[in-house]
This record gives sequence, C-alpha cells and structure tokens, in this order.
Amino acid sequence: ARSRYALFFQLPWLPERLLGADGGRRLGSVFARTAVNKERFGAEVARVYAENAARPGALTAMLNYYRAIARGGGGRRQRRLGFPVIECPTLMLWGEQDVALTVASTFGTERYVRDLTLRYLPNASHWVQQDEPEVVNTMLESWLRGRPVPGNPVPSS
Repeated sequence: ARSRYALFFQLPWLPERLLGADGGRRLGSVFARTAVNKERFGAEVARVYAENAARPGALTAMLNYYRAIARGGGGRRQRRLGFPVIECPTLMLWGEQDVALTVASTFGTERYVRDLTLRYLPNASHWVQQDEPEVVNTMLESWLRGRPVPGNPVPSS
C-alpha cells in the first residue's frame, strides 16, 4: 500500500505533466517532504533535481523504471528463471524511515543474494545518501576496502 504511487506512474504522460509542473520543482519538493533530514534538501539541492527533471525526456526516463517493473516483463522473466541467486558481493543500505518501502521489504533478501551485507540506517529515509552522507560514505568505504561495515545489521525497531 505504501508504494501505490507506482501504479500512478503506469499512466502515460500524466505523471510527467504533474511532476514536471513548475519547471520540475514539484519533484524536488517530493524528495524534501519524504526526507528525514530535511535540511539536507535545501533550495540548492531542490534546484538541481528540478533542473534535471525539466530536461527533455528526463521524467519519462525516471518513470520508466517503475513502468518496467509492471510492464517490462522482468518479474515474469525472473519467475521463469526461478529467481537465480545473485553471486556478486552486494552492499544494501536501507533507511528505516522510508515512506515507500518498509524495513520488511528487506526480509529474505539473503535468499537471493549469496554475499549480502545489509545495514539499516535508523535516521534515514528512501534517500539514504542525502539524509546521512557521512554514515553512507563510511559504510561504502569500509565495504569497498574489504573491512567490516559499521552500523546496524538488524533494524532498530
């Protein structure tokens, strides 16, 4: 239910029109409203998102990710293949205050990713890198250098 917005994104042209209104500023405001650390989404950050959203074809490209989930055949293809296990080492960072995807969305991921390192950020939303850049950078650096990744391997709540 929290991700029902993705159904709206299946419509042709209307999501682009609404999100692109006012030079793309609406998209920047959506990011800021759903962030935990709203001060990290100041006017300059919102301007960058708005400018990029206003580029020709940009919003369609952004929305096509959601459209491909429902219409692109990926789910059918994965079911046909039996959901093969991902073999490459994977770091997954998850904001516990994500308004669209709950922490429960992560449960069972280890069945599909052989070498999974999962860390939960209690003070981050869907936009973990923007909400907690220092924490995310420390985790990324540790993982890339083959060191233990700091943080919570289980959700705090």
